[in-house]
Amino acid sequence: MGSQFLWQKTSQFGGFLGNLVFNISSRYTADPMPNQQQLLESLMQKNAETEYGKKYGFKDIKTFDEYRERVPLSDYDDYEPYVDRMIAGEQNLITYKKINKYIQTSGSAGRPKLIPLCGKAIWNFQIMGFCAPLGSTLNYYKNRNEQMPGQHSFLTIEVVNRDLPNGNTASCLSAIPFNLLRPIAQFFSVTPKAILYPEQPENTDMNYVKLRFALENSNVTALTAALVTYLESMFEYLEKNWQVLVEDIEKGTISESVRCPEELRKKLLKKCKPNPERAAELRAEFEKGFDTPIGPRIWPHLAWTSAMRSGALALYAEKLKYYCGDLPFNNTGYAASESLMAMPLEMSALDAVLLPKSCLFEFLPVDAPAGTKTLLMDELEVGKDYEVIITNLAGLYRYRMYDVVRVTGFYQKTPKVEFLYRSNLVLNITGEKTTQQMLDWAVERACKEVGLSYSRFCVRGVMQQGTAPYYDVLIEPLNETNADLSALALALDDALRQSNLYIDVRRREDVLAPTQVHLLHKGTFDAYTDSLRQQGVNVNQVKPVTILNTDERLEFFLAHIAH
Repeated sequence: MGSQFLWQKTSQFGGFLGNLVFNISSRYTADPMPNQQQLLESLMQKNAETEYGKKYGFKDIKTFDEYRERVPLSDYDDYEPYVDRMIAGEQNLITYKKINKYIQTSGSAGRPKLIPLCGKAIWNFQIMGFCAPLGSTLNYYKNRNEQMPGQHSFLTIEVVNRDLPNGNTASCLSAIPFNLLRPIAQFFSVTPKAILYPEQPENTDMNYVKLRFALENSNVTALTAALVTYLESMFEYLEKNWQVLVEDIEKGTISESVRCPEELRKKLLKKCKPNPERAAELRAEFEKGFDTPIGPRIWPHLAWTSAMRSGALALYAEKLKYYCGDLPFNNTGYAASESLMAMPLEMSALDAVLLPKSCLFEFLPVDAPAGTKTLLMDELEVGKDYEVIITNLAGLYRYRMYDVVRVTGFYQKTPKVEFLYRSNLVLNITGEKTTQQMLDWAVERACKEVGLSYSRFCVRGVMQQGTAPYYDVLIEPLNETNADLSALALALDDALRQSNLYIDVRRREDVLAPTQVHLLHKGTFDAYTDSLRQQGVNVNQVKPVTILNTDERLEFFLAHIAH
């Protein structure tokens, strides 16, 4: 009873902090532009004597017009030399602030980057990034005249830090809140600390060890991940491997076939006791199949899911419904390694309100010609799509992340936005500009037409001398299949032409050759994630691989083609 009380109170306190964040932020969203102006003046004044500040005359910049005239747009390549020097021990290069931490990006558009993060930004991620979603959950249950369930979360996150030469540490973005919450993790997570804070994730079957303990606990109320893809792939793993998991729960063991360092195995075995009753419950549900949502059947108290799920992730959120049904969800806002930019206002909403005190915002209309002046928050229009440009608190100025968002409305005077896609991840081999949403729609439609159930897909643009370029789509089926690849290729080519009129034009002009399709071996995407983990990459933020835009990705996936 005492333990249950602590679980309940921990959740309610997190929700209370979330509502406090809402109330504070409301003061800023009521009139965002004075707050943006104040933040600009502060950053220019305090960073005037940095190397970057001297280069662009920060001391003389007082207005947004002056800022946009004097300081150029930038991307990570402009800061990499500074970051290297900072890691070597130099200071006062791009920011006057002490850098507490570096965020290692997932490398979705190339090799991983190290983004400096200061104390204020860490606090923003901690309070607004972690507590605000809990606040929206608390309000959701209040509006239904129900008590918010105790947060017995199945956390699929791996909190891994690595040391840097200057004494700082690097981790992924999603690890930030959980680093500070380590002392109380046991009061909101069913995941043991040895798994949540792993020492050798690269040598461990992390899917197994996470599921091993979550399955044994019938009181799970929430499923939590950094990205919804991780939840969906976790259930795919469960569908393939439930027998060994149930057998180990029954016997109180960890199978010798499971990859696990001996020291960790011994530590986890101390928590394992034979549980034939729970094993029988699980086996009975799994043997019925996964055709009806398995999540609520094995966890009868399951109340919500929590993960980023907008943009390209929406496809995997739909796939998660196969396993969990139509549960309410917490979209954890709009954030990147560079900054927390927006927080959700309510459960099951894909949009979030921008945070005028977290960073400076500028926007470029999609397809704006070169030299177009950026827009500010008060110049945006509902329903329009914009590329986001930020100036963060730790020394990135007019920084292009290549994120595209759509303005869905306003909260008070501040825009609400929904993340759509990364503008540098579209396929554009003949000027056709195929977006993530177009690819998602086309693959889904084509696979349904030929009766193919698939897990994930990726695509490359093939350009060879002597032949017209074409799309090569690599699809991982859910099960063994005899699908007609010729029919699938025709269906996919037709769907792509419908999703993007420019593809249709290029096809009719014979500028773009017909789409080709290959099937991958089952488990290819899991194997790729595992290969990254073994390289020391923290997989929390590994976004779905859709575009094979690096040699490393291309080599891996081409080597896993089955047909």
